[in-house]
Amino acid sequence: WVWPGWCRISHIITRATITYNAPTRNCPTADNVMVNVDLSLTFRIGPDTEAAHNFVYKLGAHRFDELMSAETEEAIRGLVYSVTHDKVNDLREEFAVGMLSTLN
Repeated sequence: WVWPGWCRISHIITRATITYNAPTRNCPTADNVMVNVDLSLTFRIGPDTEAAHNFVYKLGAHRFDELMSAETEEAIRGLVYSVTHDKVNDLREEFAVGMLSTLN
């Protein structure tokens, strides 16, 4: 391989899935009981090079982290606040469907 000196590789993007952990602490329920919620999201950058280019140059890892942190915490707090403490564990499926529609 011969690589010209004026071309450079600025970023390397993985094709593997990435896990994003979004813990939310002291989230009040409808009956004002504080609960802790741990959420794990898996995502992939792509599927093509144009999407990877847009991720790197238009969004970036730091802004993506800020965006995901704000969106997930707001969604978790809104959903948990709508139910009582004894129903929080039953929110898994409902939250997953709602989060997919919010993030897409």
